[in-house]
Amino acid sequence: MDKVLGFGPSDGGSSPSRGIIKMKKIKNKNFLKSNQISFSLNPKIYPLEAIEKTANMFSDRAFVLINGQPKKEIMVCLEGKKKLKRKDLENLKKNFLNELLNSVLRRQIFKEKKKILESIIAGAITAALNPPQEKKENEKDKEMDEIEKEIKEIQKELEKELKEGYKKDPLKIAKPYHNYK
Repeated sequence: MDKVLGFGPSDGGSSPSRGIIKMKKIKNKNFLKSNQISFSLNPKIYPLEAIEKTANMFSDRAFVLINGQPKKEIMVCLEGKKKLKRKDLENLKKNFLNELLNSVLRRQIFKEKKKILESIIAGAITAALNPPQEKKENEKDKEMDEIEKEIKEIQKELEKELKEGYKKDPLKIAKPYHNYK
């Protein structure tokens, strides 16, 4: 049984919705009819998932009908929502095929990068579930002792400078600039 899948208004209105639309069997491989163009695609080159995603992207511009046997041949029929000339229909097909190539490429990149993405997500989840463990009390005590020691050394230096005063001026910065003249 052929799979028939349509993208476009199924209620006759203008709101895009996904629905099943019956389509007559297409005998020709690539044909142009009043306000629609149909063509076949090789599912070994263009996976059905990519075709469906592209069809959904085009649902604002055209009614898209997908028919065929997903393992042998997939037929796509694009019908303009507005009255289109032959040239416009052919451009619609070209744009569909370009977007289809983009979908296939995005799908391939995702497959190639899937392991990396899974690793990143797993690492983020692991980090969120296992927060860093707090330092043990004796490690905290050692750090505090070192900090207190540094503070005492700085205090001694300050006291020494206060006792000596600012009498020593090796850089000659104690005098205002105008006194050097």
